[in-house]
Amino acid sequence: MVQMTRRTSADAAHITDRKRKTGSSPAPDSTPPKRGRLTPSKRGASSSQLKPISESSSKLNRAKSELTVDSTAVEVANLKDDLKSSMEDNAGLTKTVEDLQAERNELRTANSELASKKTGAAGEMDSIRQHVKEQQAENARLKAEQMKQQAELQAATASLEAARVQAEKEASELRAALFAAREEVREQGDTLEEATERSRAQEELRRKMHETIQDLKGNIRVFCRVKGGSAPTAMGVRCPPTVDSSVLELLAPDATGKRPASGGMMRYQFDRVFDEATSQADVFAEVSQLTQSALDGFKVCIFAYGQTGSGKTFTMDGPRNKGAEVRGVVPRAAEQAFERAEELRSLG
Repeated sequence: MVQMTRRTSADAAHITDRKRKTGSSPAPDSTPPKRGRLTPSKRGASSSQLKPISESSSKLNRAKSELTVDSTAVEVANLKDDLKSSMEDNAGLTKTVEDLQAERNELRTANSELASKKTGAAGEMDSIRQHVKEQQAENARLKAEQMKQQAELQAATASLEAARVQAEKEASELRAALFAAREEVREQGDTLEEATERSRAQEELRRKMHETIQDLKGNIRVFCRVKGGSAPTAMGVRCPPTVDSSVLELLAPDATGKRPASGGMMRYQFDRVFDEATSQADVFAEVSQLTQSALDGFKVCIFAYGQTGSGKTFTMDGPRNKGAEVRGVVPRAAEQAFERAEELRSLG
C-alpha cells in the first residue's frame, strides 16, 4: 500500500507538472475578437474614420487571427496531451484502485479468517482457562492433601521416634535384665546341677534301701483279702487283731462242706491279711512298693488267685465308671508309674 500511495503521489505530481507547463505557455494578452463583429462604439463610427487604417487593420486582424489560431492550436495540442496524460493517469489510477480493491478484498478475507480464528482461539482460550482453573483447583486440593499427609507423616514420625526411644530404653532395660537373668540362671544352673547330683545320689541310695527293704520283706509274698458284703463270721471266717494283721482264722466245715463244724477255729499265717473293711487304696498302698521296684529296673509280678466270685477282678481292676475311689491295683499302678517317671525325668 505504501508503494501504491507513492505511485499515486508521483502521478499527481506528474499531472501537476503538466498543468504547470501548460500554464507557463505563452498566452495572448486578450481574447482575440471574432471576425466581422464590432462593438457598439465602433458601429457608431463613421466610415471615414475607418478608411485610413483599413489596410493596416486588416493586416493586423489577419495577424491576430493567425496568432489566435496558432495559440488555439497549441492550446488544443496541450489539452490533448493533458487529456492523454490524464487518461493514462486515470488508467493507472484505475489499475491502482483495482489493485487496492483486490488487496482490500484479500485483506477482508484475511480479516474474516483472522476473526474466525480469533473466535476459535477465544473459545480455545476459554477452554484452556477453564482447564487451568480446574488444574489449579486440583493442585490446591492435592497440595492441601499433601500438607495434611505431611503433617500426619510428621506426627507418625514423631510418634515412631518416641516409640523408638522408648523401645531402646526398654531394650536397654531388657538387656540389663537379661544379663542379670543369665547370671541368675548360671548361678541357678550351678545350684541345680549340684542339686541334681545330690538327687541322683539320694535316688541311688533310695534304690538300694528300697531293694534292701524288699529283700527283707521277701521276694515272694502272699496277701489274703476277705470279701466284703456279708458277715464273715457267719461263713466261719475271722480276722483276729494282731500287730501286723497277718493272721486269718477259719472254722472247719462239716463233712458235707455246707455248714461249719462245731469244732475250733483253724489259724493261717500270711504276709498281710485285708479284712472286709479294707479299701482299694489300702490294698494298693501295700503293693505300691512293687511298682517302684519295677521303675527301678526289677521284674515284678502281681497276680490274684481264688475261686470264681471271690473278688479278684474287683481288687485288680475295680468297677468301671464308679469313681476314682474304687479303682483297682492296675490303674493305680499305671498312674504311679507315669507320675514317678515324670519326677525322675525332672531329675535328669
